[in-house]
Amino acid sequence: MKTRRTQNYKQFLMAGFILFTAFVMLVGIYFYTSHVQRSITNQERRVSNLYISWIDLKEELYQSSYGPSSFSQLLTKLSRFETVLQEDFLSDKLLGAKLRVEELATTLHALYIKWPFVLRELHSLINELAHAEQTDFPSLFAPTLLMRSFEQDLIRLDATVRAYSLEQLNRFQLFNNLILTSLVLLLLGFLMFLLSTRQKHLAEERIRMLTQSLLRMQEDERKQIAYDLHDDIVQDLASMKMNLDNMVDTYADSKGVPIRELSNISSMMQELIQATRRISGEIRPYNLDHIGLIGAVRGLCNNLAVQTGSQVRFFPVGMNSLQSDYTTEINLYRITQEALQNIRKHSKATKISVRLIASSPHILLRVHDNGRGFSPSQGFAQANQTGTHLGLTSMEERTKMLNGKFSINSSLGRGTAIKVKVPMQYQTTM
Repeated sequence: MKTRRTQNYKQFLMAGFILFTAFVMLVGIYFYTSHVQRSITNQERRVSNLYISWIDLKEELYQSSYGPSSFSQLLTKLSRFETVLQEDFLSDKLLGAKLRVEELATTLHALYIKWPFVLRELHSLINELAHAEQTDFPSLFAPTLLMRSFEQDLIRLDATVRAYSLEQLNRFQLFNNLILTSLVLLLLGFLMFLLSTRQKHLAEERIRMLTQSLLRMQEDERKQIAYDLHDDIVQDLASMKMNLDNMVDTYADSKGVPIRELSNISSMMQELIQATRRISGEIRPYNLDHIGLIGAVRGLCNNLAVQTGSQVRFFPVGMNSLQSDYTTEINLYRITQEALQNIRKHSKATKISVRLIASSPHILLRVHDNGRGFSPSQGFAQANQTGTHLGLTSMEERTKMLNGKFSINSSLGRGTAIKVKVPMQYQTTM
């Protein structure tokens, strides 16, 4: 189970991937439709060029009817026109596969049928012009009925393709406008997502800083309360007990003095002193100053073993040569304390292990139990929603205070493993 930061990061990556994929798909569709638009425009241009080529051919024939001309140039134009007509139109390579229009198909079929006869008439006319004498030119070129019909088919073809292209271009243009609008909205949505994510991150960061400040203030208050309990109240109670004990010793043989009641009060005050010292130690582990982190954690493990009857094993490795700063020690102590309290309250574990390892440049804390386990995600969610069960949040925030990493692995019926890794700040002792 990853921490909440890892989960948020994965959610951010997933949302970014989805938005990026949608953006790439829309861009791809836009370029594809633009390519289709260019193809339609090119088809329309080639049909127009075909008709213009026919007009140029007729113009050349008209000019040839007035006198000698370059018949080779005329034949070249005729051959070029025939090539364009045969390869690009009558063979159905250019238009037939893309522009399936009934009127267009009819016109192409008519051109296909008429062209061989028109070609034969054109060759006959060119040959007649080529072999005619200077003084025996034929009359002005007059297109035959077949040529006029062929030209009308070319005009119809040009008009059909132009109308169809205009319709398709308008449709694709509308589609492209929708895509561009979607791209803009998607980009705005992505920017808003980034902005909201940043705002959420900043809010979480402020909450984290506030939580850490509260934890520091809490430790300071605990320290002050523990000192007041230990130095003032316990001392006063001890003085009162001593006075009572002196009274008992002084008036032991006197009549009329309730010696038994005074002894009972003295015993109760002794219990009160012990209870106050215990509460003071729980509020602020003063033994941390006297026996160090290892001794304090070992005390927590021993207490848990006595309270639950479970097998609790503590393994400090490489910690004896360390003298960590108080902030590191108190937070590691609190994390261990919270983890063991959760085990005592909820896990029903029979075997618990606590490892405190100095592995330069880090200190590693591992707490593992064979209890019934739980769902960490539900635990964090419940802590965020209801404000209860804040133990996990407390451990995570204390780890962050030390610039460390916190993770918890648990599932129902398989126990729980808590891992803490914090930077090592210490001085080596000789």
